[in-house]
Amino acid sequence: MAPPPTDAFPRDVLIVDDEKTVTDVLMVVLRKHGIASRSAASAEEAIALLQTQRFGCVLTDKNLPEGSGLDVIKEARRLHPWCACLMMTGYPNAESLLAAMRLGAIDYLEKPFTDLKLVVQKVENAMEHARTAFERSALAAALHELQATLKQTEAQSFKQQTELDVFTEVLELRVEDATRSLQETCSQQQATIDQLREQLAALEGRMSTVGADIQLLATRAGASLGDARGQLKQLAEALDKAAAALRG
Repeated sequence: MAPPPTDAFPRDVLIVDDEKTVTDVLMVVLRKHGIASRSAASAEEAIALLQTQRFGCVLTDKNLPEGSGLDVIKEARRLHPWCACLMMTGYPNAESLLAAMRLGAIDYLEKPFTDLKLVVQKVENAMEHARTAFERSALAAALHELQATLKQTEAQSFKQQTELDVFTEVLELRVEDATRSLQETCSQQQATIDQLREQLAALEGRMSTVGADIQLLATRAGASLGDARGQLKQLAEALDKAAAALRG
């Protein structure tokens, strides 16, 4: 069965009979009970109305010009699956009633009408039954749509959470790599500094030794102490320059 339309269940009744007296009487009595109605005198006219307007109930005679009430019921159920259908007949028989029921009719009325209140009651009961089914199906459709929306939202949320988890994991890996690289660089720089300090200490030791040797050689050669000190000063300045370069 096709899903119901999204708007409210219609309350109008379509009365189909080629006897104008019948349609007039039914329209008057239905109006007194607050039920709007339209009439058609043939199957073709009724089907044309069904194609342009929604009805909550179709009340049709079995024998009609240009077709039959069965044609009207069949088309009504095709165009409006939630429309209640009632068959009117002056000559009820099991075969015709079963055919109407198979097409979707839910009750029948025997003509001539002996109790118009019963007619109204059957019309109201038929529309109430159809309205209940209509609203139940509409609710089920709304729930199904809500479930689909929730599933879509859940899937989108899961995707976003997954992307966030992946981003966080990648970021943590990059931070670990950067920290490890920085630690290695610091270790290398510290090793270089230690090595330069050792070289500087060795140069300072050599400077003291060379200074003493120069002073001894200068004394042995008969040179003045002032000349030896001048040479020693020059050597010390050179070594200081070398040490400053190493410190830099």
